[in-house]
Amino acid sequence: MKFNDRWLFVLLGFSCLLHFSFLGWGVPDHQRTSLVLTEEQRNEEFYGRLARARDALYENFKWANPTANEGYARKHGLPVKDVLDEGGTKDFLLNSLGSYLVRSLDSDEQKIFVALAGLKSGKDGNWIPAPSHYGGAYLYPLAVILKATQVVGLLDLVPDITYYYAHPNKMGDIYLVSRILSAAAGVASVAAVYSLALMLFGVPCARWSAFFWATSPLVYSMTHVAKPHMFGALFAIGCLYYAVIIYEHGIDRRYIGAGLCAGLAVGSVLNTAPYVLALPAAHIARALRRKEGFLNIVADKTMWALVAVAVVVFLVTNPWVTFRFQEWYYTTVGIFLTSGELATLAGESRGFSLSILPRFVRVSLLPALNVFAVPLALIGLVSASRSRDARVKFFGGFFMFVLTCFSFAYYKEGSGSASTGRHFLPGIAMMAIFAGFAISRVWISRSALLSGGIRAAVAGCCLVTSVYYCGVYAMDTPAQATYMLAGRWI
Repeated sequence: MKFNDRWLFVLLGFSCLLHFSFLGWGVPDHQRTSLVLTEEQRNEEFYGRLARARDALYENFKWANPTANEGYARKHGLPVKDVLDEGGTKDFLLNSLGSYLVRSLDSDEQKIFVALAGLKSGKDGNWIPAPSHYGGAYLYPLAVILKATQVVGLLDLVPDITYYYAHPNKMGDIYLVSRILSAAAGVASVAAVYSLALMLFGVPCARWSAFFWATSPLVYSMTHVAKPHMFGALFAIGCLYYAVIIYEHGIDRRYIGAGLCAGLAVGSVLNTAPYVLALPAAHIARALRRKEGFLNIVADKTMWALVAVAVVVFLVTNPWVTFRFQEWYYTTVGIFLTSGELATLAGESRGFSLSILPRFVRVSLLPALNVFAVPLALIGLVSASRSRDARVKFFGGFFMFVLTCFSFAYYKEGSGSASTGRHFLPGIAMMAIFAGFAISRVWISRSALLSGGIRAAVAGCCLVTSVYYCGVYAMDTPAQATYMLAGRWI
């Protein structure tokens, strides 16, 4: 597909300015340390106490990964509190201080560095990170970026935690560099959304879809954290792109690209798995549309080649699944059973109701895409369902499938949290495409002036929202952050 639309490059340039701005928010630094440690406490002996207290947390664990231990305890009916507290409760204050000195304001980011801490380069090095629910397809590229940055002298990577207690700004640099990968994935995903919308609905829709996606508050948030959600979403959108092609033309030689996208998506973060199902769903739907027999569907070699490529990519990028399966399994169990997001698996279901779907849209998705774009997305979805284009109907039907699945799976968190939208990130991209379809081809008044006014108003509101989010992150500096001002006042 040729990219010769100048508006795409304008959007990519705008996305670079947007998503690479203020990446250094909420990271450790000396000013933050000064709020909790006196001048006398900032010495090698005290930092050594913090490190020893931290080590004590892990001494009695079955595995170094706390999430794996929690998953093991829950799976076998053991008291979770006892398992996690053993060896660390007596040093609660020291552990709290140590954690505060090196964590960012997004506490999940430190899980990335816990996993990467096990990597050691060299002839006798360990090339397998600690098993994590964040995948190796994201961790390994991030490790390469961090190492390359160290080699050119822009980053200090030291195995001694006390170094970062004494130099929290150096830990802040690691967070900043790590977030660059998320920001780059966010910019690349703008082109991915454009390509998918272009194939389905044409150039005007592609422009609007990429714009809605680029200005999404959730996308902005996910490009500003060192977490794999945006990186995995990029390849999940690739799966949707290949699914539409497969539905129209079949798999043929496309199994390599489709398999790579599938393996890298799930290999980055597991919650992209539902979108990978678009590939076999497209294959089956196409066969049924062509009235092919069941045996022909199952016996298609290219479909199995696609699956094989995806599995190989997943296992290669996540070697601990093969070599440390038990720890990976309990890590995965731990994250799902303790997050409250898939609460029904833990026997915590309060019963389903028809109110779950609209509640998920209202609480989790409305602020995720944009309050001005979500109504357009719903209009576009309804209009797409009436389309004569079979590809569009397949795309709309698959969106309703994943929307329903995520609504019910995440209903407990979705009832009171907008943060659930990060797990639905590729679905937000699909919503952006439906919103682009609505504003470019459906919502058209006979009055060109009125149509132009409506579109300008929507675009303006989305831009204002983006600028507002930039301002919020810009304020999160030691000089302006409210938590810093409160800390100084206290």
